[in-house]
Amino acid sequence: MEQKIKEVQEYFISKILNEEFIVGNISEYTTELIIDEKYCFPIWMCNDPINRKPYMQDGRCFMDLQITDKQAVKINSILEERYSKYSKEVLLKEKRKQLARLKKELGE
Repeated sequence: MEQKIKEVQEYFISKILNEEFIVGNISEYTTELIIDEKYCFPIWMCNDPINRKPYMQDGRCFMDLQITDKQAVKINSILEERYSKYSKEVLLKEKRKQLARLKKELGE
């Protein structure tokens, strides 16, 4: 059984490293990678590049992957451009809305 699980993990890691996924939701903290149009792997996008590993706490992750630090850095390079674009466009827009709302609440 352990060998089969390892094979499945390696399959998904290979798909990620070969950019054979689509990007689902992107949030301030995670980027969802959808593999084979079915299996979701939210990747943690905060902190150092070696943290680009599946985020297991939210219940959306299909399975834990034993991603090495070296693989995580490669995943970071794959996702960096997509995530930074999101950060610049979407998060900045959201923060501007929040600032406008706060100014309105403060009567400015």
